[in-house]
Amino acid sequence: GDPQGAAEGCKQALQQTPDHARCLYIYAVSCLTTSAWTQQESRVESSLRAAVKLFTNPDEVSSAAYALGTLHLRMGQLPQAKVAFEACLKNTPEHFEARMRQGEVLSRMGYHVLALGQFLRAEHVQPAAAEPRIQAGNALRRQKRYAEALEKYQEAIDLPATRDADRSECRYQMGTVHELQGDR
Repeated sequence: GDPQGAAEGCKQALQQTPDHARCLYIYAVSCLTTSAWTQQESRVESSLRAAVKLFTNPDEVSSAAYALGTLHLRMGQLPQAKVAFEACLKNTPEHFEARMRQGEVLSRMGYHVLALGQFLRAEHVQPAAAEPRIQAGNALRRQKRYAEALEKYQEAIDLPATRDADRSECRYQMGTVHELQGDR
């Protein structure tokens, strides 16, 4: 949890080994898990970019690309986040969180049809998860596909593992859809 300590350790490791991708990745992720990333955005970004380029294992490339996408999303850099999540999904197509974040990015960019595709794929990766259905419902609602949105919200409510907070969110969104349809 100490970004400064991680940075110092990485600096020493960089002097000892030419393949330092793992060290760069550890440094960047340690910053992302604290508030340190806000003070060191460019260093964290360059470390993650280097890790993506230097890693040879597809899972490691995917992890670094996911972290880079997360950084760009936090910074509000949606096109860069989209590219990073695409790189992650290229190596690990079943990466649930990357699929969900890619859908979020696309939705925030106004690409609701593409976002829906990401959420539906995430639903297949984790069939018991409510989040993909809720977000798919939101994407459908934004496309004025109200009946389908209501179905997705109801599917999320009906899942046994759905948290009460998510059920409440679904009911709220269903009410919004009914208002948009002029039902209330």
